[in-house]
Amino acid sequence: MQILKWSFNPALIPSLASLLLFLFLLALGFWQLDRADQKQAISDDYNFKIALEPINLNIASGAALTLNTLFWRRCTINGRYDGSQVFLLDNQIINGVAGYYVYSRFIVSDTNMNLLINRGWVAMGDYRNHVPRFEPVDSGPVTITGQIAAYPPLPGIIRDKILSGQEVLAPGIFRIQQITEDGMEQILGTDLLSVIVRLDAGETHGFWREWTPPVSGRELHLGYAYQWFAMAAVFVLVFLSIYLQPPELP
Repeated sequence: MQILKWSFNPALIPSLASLLLFLFLLALGFWQLDRADQKQAISDDYNFKIALEPINLNIASGAALTLNTLFWRRCTINGRYDGSQVFLLDNQIINGVAGYYVYSRFIVSDTNMNLLINRGWVAMGDYRNHVPRFEPVDSGPVTITGQIAAYPPLPGIIRDKILSGQEVLAPGIFRIQQITEDGMEQILGTDLLSVIVRLDAGETHGFWREWTPPVSGRELHLGYAYQWFAMAAVFVLVFLSIYLQPPELP
């Protein structure tokens, strides 16, 4: 093949392999662009919902109490804590320190609704069976504010081998390896809402709370996309430099 007197004669097999690799690099670039859009959409959704007026879960309709409609919304709830049981979600590392997230059941007033409250993080202590010191929770009527969130994801190791047994650290204090709606309903013997609430930092009966908003990360994925596109462009140039030969001098 002649291109402006330049000779271009690539072999069939290297050409097909190069085409596949080029398309693969482009696909990776477009995938990163899609990830950037997804991360931006999550960040925009958070910023929109966090600016809305807090929703009152006592008067919200049952049909509306789904994760899709409530995720990230701030809320107020009137009811009481179940002070008979405290659940410590194991393997929670913050600033390099091992600890637990503390969960308690909350009974919503004038309804048949129950949900879990994430009351914050506590350090594990110097040894594995150390029991964190808890102030007795007020079991009387209380109004709390917080942010609606999803149940925490399961660690990869637990997806394969679930360590679901409860460990009793002290009367009414249980260490558990996972928090799931179905699992906690079986433990508590009652139905739960499909969301949890992260207790606001200013509320009592809580521990260390610094809830991190979702970071867009759009720029990071855009950077990855540009790298893949640049690699595709460089690959084309290398391919051409190998198979495109200049005209012979007279």
